[in-house]
Amino acid sequence: MSQSMFEIRRVFQTQREPISTVNEGKHSIANAVREYGYDQLIDNINHMLDKEAGRSGMRNTSVNLQHNAADYLSASFTSRIQPVMREEAVLSILQFAVQTKCLDQTVLQAVHLADNYCRYNNSIQPAFMRIIYAMALEISIKMNEQMVLSLEDIASLFENRFSQSMLVNLERHILSINNFRVYAATPLDFVINLLYLEKDILSGGSYRLEPDEIVNDTLPLLHYSMSQYNLSRKKYSSIAVAAICHFLQEVHREIQAEQQ
Repeated sequence: MSQSMFEIRRVFQTQREPISTVNEGKHSIANAVREYGYDQLIDNINHMLDKEAGRSGMRNTSVNLQHNAADYLSASFTSRIQPVMREEAVLSILQFAVQTKCLDQTVLQAVHLADNYCRYNNSIQPAFMRIIYAMALEISIKMNEQMVLSLEDIASLFENRFSQSMLVNLERHILSINNFRVYAATPLDFVINLLYLEKDILSGGSYRLEPDEIVNDTLPLLHYSMSQYNLSRKKYSSIAVAAICHFLQEVHREIQAEQQ
């Protein structure tokens, strides 16, 4: 199994409400991989995604049921801001988070805040992409961490190219664009909820799977998905299900190898 970019830490102090949009029905991911194998697993995953998107009908594993969000960079900025610029901005805050040992949730919420800001503000210039994502991380750190990332620290990181008054205004604008919703659910929220809803099944039987272990192994996939422009525009629940699906496929292959 792949190793996490970050040290895995518990994100929630108390368990959140079950996520009904991906939990309704009789289709258990864990049961599928244990009892029915790979084909049934894929069929069940697709069926859950189908229900999440509000579609009904015959179940067909060949249909792409992923949610396709608007290409806001092309729509708002034509060729002015390229996906690679966003990717570089996301990777820059990921690197900072590794160095400062931020919670994974902190980073993912920061990406969400910055993405929304770019989605609904078509006046952004390419030179501001990195500072936007850095300020989104500063906001998220305030909400989730014991540490403090001050405006002086951010100004210093950018070699004082941005004044503190400008950073204050940018922080306010990011919060305003996001309607001050700083605790939006991230792909990690969905992963944790899904796994703890299936905790008894995962930890039972001859092949024991602990939720924390699965969360730890899905983290690199979540961070990679959020760094990639095309993937980050999928529904967060879909990203979470895909990451869990990838892990369980690896488990399925290990089970098959042991049985040969």
